[in-house]
Amino acid sequence: MELHHRNTSSTQFAVIQHCYCSKPVKCEILSGSTDNFFTIKPLRSLPQNLTKGDPVVLGRLQNNAISSVIGGNIAGFCDDPSKIIILTDTVCEVAINKRKFDRFPVSLYGTLKCRDNGVRAEFQVKDISCSGLKIYACEELEVGHILDMDLYANSNNRFVCSYVVRKASRYGKFEYGLNIIHDNKNCIEAMNNYIQLITNYQYTLLKGIDHK
Repeated sequence: MELHHRNTSSTQFAVIQHCYCSKPVKCEILSGSTDNFFTIKPLRSLPQNLTKGDPVVLGRLQNNAISSVIGGNIAGFCDDPSKIIILTDTVCEVAINKRKFDRFPVSLYGTLKCRDNGVRAEFQVKDISCSGLKIYACEELEVGHILDMDLYANSNNRFVCSYVVRKASRYGKFEYGLNIIHDNKNCIEAMNNYIQLITNYQYTLLKGIDHK
């Protein structure tokens, strides 16, 4: 879905969810395309501690309603601090009325402790599935490290044990691919239920914003 702005008389909008925000924020799209790279101006103030690389979830608006949800990152900030540049993913789109996907875009806050070296860190979850997560953190970990993690989503919190399978550097932070350690099939089912709970809640919040 291409949105080319300032060439039409109508203003285009999207809805952004960030894990530091209590509810999604409606934003005016100033330029670019929600398929990849665009600039937004939130219609209300955002927390001061947003940083480059933070994961966000974008609700695409079509006819004043959310048509789909896609993950992305804050790619940067303009000279005007009220304007934010967003880079969206190209492969992780979720239709708003569908529920069975391997991986879901989210913006979640969490804390971890590494069993191997005792490092404690805060992190943000970019996407999640029953088998793993993609997270961003400022502290450095190594492939193979085992992590005890707490995920926070409103009042829906969960402990997860995982290990690092991939490490990269993006946006001045560390990006990690993690595999979740499940003790048995019941743990897999519980994780699947948790994912459905938090994503349904997240999408309900996105749809609940006044889009007109």
